[in-house]
Order: sequence, then structure tokens, then C-alpha cells
Amino acid sequence: MTSASRPAQYYLTRLRHPETAWRLALILLAAGALAVRLWQIRYHSLWFDEAVSVFWARQPAREILDVGFHLIRDKHPPVYYLLLHFWTRLFGYSEVSVRLMTVCFGVVMPPALAVLGEEVLGRRAGIIAGLLAVLNPFLVWYSQEARMFVPSATLAILATWCIVRGLRSGRWGWWAGYAVLTLLALYSYLYIAFLVPFQALYALVWVLYTARREEASPLRRLLPILITFGAVALLFLPLALQALQVTHQEAQPGRPFQSFFPTMWRLLGWYTVWKALWPASWISAVSAGALVLLLVGMLAPPRQPLGRLFLWLSIGVPVLIGGFLLGINQAVFAAPRYFLFAAPFMCLAWGAGLAWLIERRRLAGQTALAVWAAVALLALPDNWVPENRREDWRAATAYVVANAGPNDAVLLHPGFVHMAFRYYDTRGLPLFYPFEGNITSFEQIDAPLQGLAGLYDVVWLVTSHEEQPDPQQFVRRWFEARYPQVTEQFPAGVAVRGYATRYRLSSLPADAVPAHITFGERVRLAGFQMDQTTLPAQDHIYHPPSNWIHVTLYWSAVQPLTEEFRVELRMEDEWGQVWGDRLEWPGDVFRFYPPAQWQTGELVRHDIDVNLNPVTPAGQYRLVLRLVGADGQPRPVNAPPGETSVVLSIITITAQ
Repeated sequence: MTSASRPAQYYLTRLRHPETAWRLALILLAAGALAVRLWQIRYHSLWFDEAVSVFWARQPAREILDVGFHLIRDKHPPVYYLLLHFWTRLFGYSEVSVRLMTVCFGVVMPPALAVLGEEVLGRRAGIIAGLLAVLNPFLVWYSQEARMFVPSATLAILATWCIVRGLRSGRWGWWAGYAVLTLLALYSYLYIAFLVPFQALYALVWVLYTARREEASPLRRLLPILITFGAVALLFLPLALQALQVTHQEAQPGRPFQSFFPTMWRLLGWYTVWKALWPASWISAVSAGALVLLLVGMLAPPRQPLGRLFLWLSIGVPVLIGGFLLGINQAVFAAPRYFLFAAPFMCLAWGAGLAWLIERRRLAGQTALAVWAAVALLALPDNWVPENRREDWRAATAYVVANAGPNDAVLLHPGFVHMAFRYYDTRGLPLFYPFEGNITSFEQIDAPLQGLAGLYDVVWLVTSHEEQPDPQQFVRRWFEARYPQVTEQFPAGVAVRGYATRYRLSSLPADAVPAHITFGERVRLAGFQMDQTTLPAQDHIYHPPSNWIHVTLYWSAVQPLTEEFRVELRMEDEWGQVWGDRLEWPGDVFRFYPPAQWQTGELVRHDIDVNLNPVTPAGQYRLVLRLVGADGQPRPVNAPPGETSVVLSIITITAQ
């Protein structure tokens, strides 16, 4: 052997050592989790819940504690917000910064799950469970969210590992670690309490099982269990009582185990492939496979004592508690994230099932593992596609900031969404959010809205989460009944609508392009504004799949008008083929202020969105304006003579 090959041989020998390979596997799990969880971390805007996290992180620590212990102004305990408070003081409040703390917990989860799996199921099952957690689309999604669900689940996994180590070693340090980690998790997210009965039952059965095998008294081993769980229960009791009181006052009760099995089936699909845009039959097939593999893992003979019991308790006990609590609060299973802490334990069960298959039939087991990993890898990219965007407050706020005039205002409805808008508002626009509670009539909102509309040129109504406080859309209907619409934009989960509260003007705005074009010697186009003249034909944020051009026209009556007319605004190619046409709105200015009522000398604001054909080829097009009378005939223009249309601008469509 040459001297150069000796170091390589030495390291290869070391890598073959089981403990070295085990540590390397844990490092690779963490590295893989970090790579996946950092991938496109800025793709999604902060959604409302994340904006709430940032809002509380900005508050003084004393206020965070006060709010977190009372659970009235916010329904979550204080520890996560407190950690984020100190984190952001070090790293700032950017989208990446506020999410990185959750990413760190998400990176710890797979190796922690592997270590826990090694203790209760065997090393192979633990490694497979960790790998599945690395690739799991559901866990990746919430590891990129500035909320408490992944941090609390990771703390719960580490706490459960401390229990197992404490039971085997008898050392008090492990029990102290369990108590600290569990309290941190409980004071971050209340539903972690559903795991404590499983942990206590497992510890109790383990002591009885060990005492029977060793023919010894279990009393000495029960002492740390009683002290530890008693201390956790005592320290959690004030928060638990407060949570029960708030729930009793605000929650809508249902029936225990109401729609339980359909809910569990949906959760199984979500926890497996999450946002995958697959046919329903594919999702059902994957869910069925997940269920079979789950049962294999929970029924297969365990390599470690009580491993099967661990899986049954870790998954079954929290779910059964949730089923009973439906009688108190029908929203227990309302969102998949509420039971996120169950997903890692499902990965343990899947890992146990795959490990058992590999031991029994190596090729079949390895094939099943490869297929399961491939399913996760195929589903994972759908976390970052336009169809699955989180609430896009970044886009909603950017549009208003870019298009609001110097005398415009923003009305946020319902009021609590102001946290999300404020996070992205770079101009410090005048913001109003007067309506927090439920709205049941127009009289309830009329006075505040009358005062607001009388002060500003355009009111931008930004709405989200209005289903419960304003299901009949009183606020929107109030504006629609009184003012012409400027535009409407629909970034994911948010609606942006502008209403021109001052649409009768005495002069042309300074930033408008003067036109001086007369139609039929009666109606004059005094000027216009356009938001863009170079753009792609497709849009995946505001008007998917089509892009659009916003145009504001300023009309005036040269002499009193006796007929009605309509405006055609189209994007045409050189042969006259139409590639974009105006969107028709019920809130057109001509409905609120018909031309026959126009006063000579005044200007009337008229806003139009021209919707583009998403397959428009790249090239140059004309934006053509026509004025069509009640008889359906276009009116002639003064220049050039003999024409019935005007080219407002040349539009350049770029390649995607």
C-alpha cells in the first residue's frame, strides 16, 4: 500500500464503523433538511398569521407575556413570540429573517426524529423516518412559515426523546430536560398538551413492563415520572385553565367525533403530499398507500421493546383527545396545521413499516422506500407554484403603493388584517381599519365610510378573511352603490378594489397625458394615464393567467349631451386582430354618472382594465380607443379626419 492511499484507507475504515456512519447520517439529514427548507424561502409572501407573528415580535417582552398568558388578544401562548422577539432584534424583520428561526427548528426535526426512532424502533427505522421528514412536503411548508407549529413539534420530539433516555438511564437530568422542553412547547402552542397523556402512558407502561421483566418493585422508577409529570401539569395548569375559559366563551361546540373518519382521511392525504396538484384519484391512491404503510409500521413486530405501543399511543392518543374535544370546539381539526405535531410520529410509523419490509424482503422494502421517497419528491415542488401561493400581501400592498395617488387612502377590512398590509407598506399611506367585529347592516358602517369617502380621491378597499365578520359584504356593497370602480386585483387570498370617490374633476391631473381628441364634435378626450406599455401577456399574481393594462381616461362634454355611448378600448395587431379587450365592470363610471348628466367644462374620470390574451405573441401592438353611440356606430374623431378610432399608445408584449 502506498503512503498516499493510507489516509484514504483509514477514513474508509472509520466510515464503516457503525457509530461513525450513524453520526454522518444524522449530519446528512440535517444538511438535507437545511437545503430543502431554504429553497425558495422568499417565494411566498408573509401571510396574515405570519404578519401577526411579526407584529407581536415587535412589541415589548412584557406585553408579549401579558398577551400570551391571557389568550384574549391572541390565542397562542407567549414563548414562540418571545423567542421571535429576541431573534428579530439580532437578525432584523425581513421575510427571510423572521422565517429563519422556524427553519432552524425544521432542520433539527429530522435528526431528532432519527435519534428518537433509534431508541424506540431501531436505528434503521429512525434513519428512514428522518429521511421522510426531510422530504415531507407538509413539514417543509410549515418549516418555511414564521409560526409556532414546527418549533413546538420539534421541542415535543426532543422532549419525548428525553423521556425515553430518562426511563433507560434513570438520570434526573433527562427528566429535567423533558420538563423544560415540554413547558417551552406547551407555552408555544397549546395543542402540544395532547401529547402529554401519550408520554405519561408510555412511561407508565415502560416502568411496569421493565419491573415485570426484572421482577423488581416499580415504585422507585415511578418516582421521577410522578414528580416530572406533576411539575409539568402544575406549571401548565394556569394556562390550561385560561385556555378552557376562553374556549368556553368563544368556541362553537360540535359533537364528539363529528365527521371524524373523513377528517382523518383528509389529514392523511395532507400529511403525505400536502399541496400536490394531482388528480383526486392519485391523491386517494397515495393516501391509501400511506394508510397501509402506517398500519404495517404499527403492527409489525418491533425491534425494541414497546416500540409498537409507542407508535399506537403517539398517534392514537392525540387524535382521540381531539375527537372528544369536538364537543367543546368544532374547530379542533379545522386546519391541518393544528395537528402538525402528529406528522413526525407518522413518519416514525412509516419508517418502522419500511424498515420491517427491508428486513423481511430487502428488495421489496428498498423498492417501497424508493417509491415513497419519489412520491414526496414529486409532490414537493408544488409547494412553490402560483396555484398554491399563500396570501400574497406582498403583491397586494405593492400594487396599492405603486398606484395610489397623493390624495388616496386605504381601507383594510376586516380591521385585523392591517398587520399584514403595514408590514409591506413602504409609503406610509393613510390607513383606516374601523371595523373589527361582525357587520350586520349598512347603518352600522355608513357614518365612518361617509367621512372617509369625503376626504380622499380614491379609496382602496383591501379585503381578506371577511367570510365571518362580513359574510354579506356590506362594506364592499356600500362602495359599489356609491362610486365608480377604478380596478380590481386578486393576489392570492386578498382582493384589492379601488373606488373613485372624486370622479368629477375641474382640471386634468398633472401626471396625465393631454389628448385634445374630440369624438362626434360633442365628447372630448382631454387626457389619459397608463400604468405600463411594456409587459408580458401572462400574469400569475393579480389576474392569472392574463396580464392587463390599466388606463384612466378623462372625458368632458364639449356641449350638452343627449345620447348615451360606450367606450371600446382594445389591443390590436397591425391587421386589426384583437389581442386584448376591456374588462366590463358593473361599477363603470357611466352607470353612476351617465353622459347625459355631464356638465360642460368638467372632467369625468373613467378607469378601464384591458385584459390581454395570455397567448399573445411577443411583438408590438396598438391600444385602440373608439367611442360607440347608442346606435352601435363608432363616432368619428376630429384628427385624423375620417377616422373612427384613436391609437392611444404602442404596446410592447415581451416574451415570458
